[in-house]
Amino acid sequence: MRLFEAAESELLGNLGLLEEIYTSMPRARVAFDYLEVLEFMDDVEATVSVAELGRTSITYSFLVSKAGRRCVAGTLVAVFVTGSGEPQPWEERHRQLLNPG
Repeated sequence: MRLFEAAESELLGNLGLLEEIYTSMPRARVAFDYLEVLEFMDDVEATVSVAELGRTSITYSFLVSKAGRRCVAGTLVAVFVTGSGEPQPWEERHRQLLNPG
């Protein structure tokens, strides 16, 4: 999960959205499939991409690989919320930056 969050932070930072939306996206669902054993201090690569952008949600695809081999694959769904925790639609500017298509 820490690797996912680091990759997500980098993605949102590269899009200029990290400080604006990161703390307004609680996790709704997380699913990881562990495909190969990883050991402490293994040199790995973690990547994340936007798989789907809903009206108020975002679904990420996540992959951790080691020496070119897939070790962990997963998805995470977060919901964009207001300060009071109510789901809110993405702004058009957010959609343009996050759109997976």
